Amino acid sequence: VPLPNRVPIMWELLDRLDREVMMLTTSEPGANLQRRLRLPLDYIVLRGVLLSWRDHVFAVANAGSATKEVLGDLHPMAVLSKVDRYLGFAATSSPGSGAALFEPSVHPYSIILHTLGQMNDRQERVQNGQELVEGMMERSRNNPQNVLLHPSNSIVYGMMTLWAQSKLPESSQKAEEWLEKMQTWWDQTHHENYQLNSNILVAVMEAHSHVSHGTLAFDRINELLVELKNLRGVDPNQDSIHYNRVCNAFAACHHPEAADAARAILDEMCESLKPNAPQSENCLPKPTTYTFSIVMSAYGRMARIDDVVKLFKYLEGLSQEDPSLTPSTHCYLSLIWAYAKVNDAANTEAALMQMIQAKSERGNPTGDLDTGAWNAVLQSWADSGDPNATENIALIIQRLQTICEKRGIKGDVLTAVTYNKLLRSHVKQRNLVEAQKTFRWMQEQ
Repeated sequence: VPLPNRVPIMWELLDRLDREVMMLTTSEPGANLQRRLRLPLDYIVLRGVLLSWRDHVFAVANAGSATKEVLGDLHPMAVLSKVDRYLGFAATSSPGSGAALFEPSVHPYSIILHTLGQMNDRQERVQNGQELVEGMMERSRNNPQNVLLHPSNSIVYGMMTLWAQSKLPESSQKAEEWLEKMQTWWDQTHHENYQLNSNILVAVMEAHSHVSHGTLAFDRINELLVELKNLRGVDPNQDSIHYNRVCNAFAACHHPEAADAARAILDEMCESLKPNAPQSENCLPKPTTYTFSIVMSAYGRMARIDDVVKLFKYLEGLSQEDPSLTPSTHCYLSLIWAYAKVNDAANTEAALMQMIQAKSERGNPTGDLDTGAWNAVLQSWADSGDPNATENIALIIQRLQTICEKRGIKGDVLTAVTYNKLLRSHVKQRNLVEAQKTFRWMQEQ
């Protein structure tokens, strides 16, 4: 059964079982239903349904339609109501009857909370997340000793992530409040459910990078970076992804030293690449090509093209010893857009040709239709001031259309973004007649 059809069936089976248990609880009060019906069921049953549902929601979100109207009974808040019922927490349940389908646990709520992050409305998903967590706090009576019901570090991380993604003005403050709460719970219990981990520190950094003032965000990220490094050897799950996210947080915080701070992290990670480098808990994890692309993009946004080129060449050198560091498409795109940022049309196009050749050598002959990369070339020509810019843009568009025709690709793979570059070039050269022709043609498509 395809996943979109399978998920509602699984929920319906659990709903039917829940209804039958409730009917028996009502008709046979005092009966030992737990023993008779072999309740509670193994959590693996609920977990399997939740993970299938989560995968379905992710697929819907990737299609850009993760809304209440589209998901209906599969919206996270509707699923939350089901899970509350299955665990015996809903108003219609019979607390203490022993007839709940599953034992109380924070794990189902963690899956629901992280799935909420896929919803289209960022502000609404924060509100929904708060509702979920407040319900957990109420059931645990705000007692962190009640680890089966009280929000865990996974729940705290989920809420921090929702706040960071919302980019609401108060999101960094809310993330800091959650960090403080969890540290208080840890001090009170020293239970692993409340132990600080790398995910939580990085989520606070990301919240600051989106909304805090440049200097405030930059300083706070540096403070949290020290704490993150102190978790080496303590958090077994700390890896290069965490440091990639730190680099991204620096790059997004709009501080003049942000790109250099990201580069400093990359350089420290590169220490692990040196021959006979000591592999100890004090070393940062090895970088990936994505780490390089993040730093290159940070330099590119600041129009520091020389630093971008040096870093790309350094990566090429490393790839001679470590094939896993062969420049990726992300790295090439960072280089291409960096050249476009400084309106160097010739080198923008040369970098794209280099990417196409590299992809072809790796068995991917379709790299010449990467419209995102071509748009960078078109933009650099449009802003270059070159008197032949418009002709060059028209030739490139014609070339892309020819490639599509040869491969039998029906329809125009080029978007309005591409044709806007041509329009922009006409306007820059004050050729209003051609600009109007292009605009009218776009309206007719």
